[in-house]
Amino acid sequence: MKTKSKCYDFRKDAVKYGSDSRLQKQQDSRKETCNRRFCGSSVPPTTPIANIVKPTHTKCALALREFLCIRDAEINRTVMDFSGYISTCHDVKEYFADGKSLDIVFMQYFIECIMVPMLRGGHWSLYVVNTVRRCVDILDSNPYGPALGGTTWRMYHNAQVVDTNGAKLPWSKLIMNRLNKALQIARPKSSIPKFGKYKIDLAPNCPTMNPGSNDCGFFVTRYIHFYDFRDASISLLLDPDMSREHRSLLLHYLTFHRNNKSLPLPPDIQRLCHSDHESQPDQCLCIFWPTVD
Repeated sequence: MKTKSKCYDFRKDAVKYGSDSRLQKQQDSRKETCNRRFCGSSVPPTTPIANIVKPTHTKCALALREFLCIRDAEINRTVMDFSGYISTCHDVKEYFADGKSLDIVFMQYFIECIMVPMLRGGHWSLYVVNTVRRCVDILDSNPYGPALGGTTWRMYHNAQVVDTNGAKLPWSKLIMNRLNKALQIARPKSSIPKFGKYKIDLAPNCPTMNPGSNDCGFFVTRYIHFYDFRDASISLLLDPDMSREHRSLLLHYLTFHRNNKSLPLPPDIQRLCHSDHESQPDQCLCIFWPTVD
């Protein structure tokens, strides 16, 4: 749904009623109120309509998160409904506020492409089975190394675990083997190649979050949007210091997604939908198979 920011056009009344000074003051007052409501700031009465700057997508997203997370919105108001998975203002505040971890339900809302988000030990990462390069890319936002006390990505993803036959395997290898077998059983005639023997490695130059920021789930959703199959790069600069923006943009994307059955939302929320929202990148069909332990 496309909704554009609007400002009161006082020129129509000026033509109809003339230039009466009292009417002009009323028009300026109405224009001021509308600009506060839709643009999020005050615009002087003498500012020409053509010179009013529309709020950016990020500004709309930040305003939406502030309204739902910080202000006292109705906690039981339904904001999202995707095939029966319902989220209220309380849920948004619980999982999108600063420092909060993204819940598994919101990851399900977001995914529509052939990628595998993993949740292990409270940490989100993304496994990509790349059939073009015949490998499995791991995209992980943890800043491994000195920032994490010398912890390496192999310590986390290749920790030794025991399979059902009693054999020890790296965790990443075990999880990909299970996924490979499950897909072959569920769809034996599909065109999905067997990837149990693909090399598993950390994607190069993967953008990372600030230590302890709990932004891993939000980084994974950005990886899904901007992953490049050709070289496993991320075609967007992710600033670790922009936690509020990452959380706000995902919340805005989900809230105004065309599959949200709660749309249209009440005017006080719907007004925060950016006019270019429908042009944001969408995902392809995706496997969602998180692991929780």
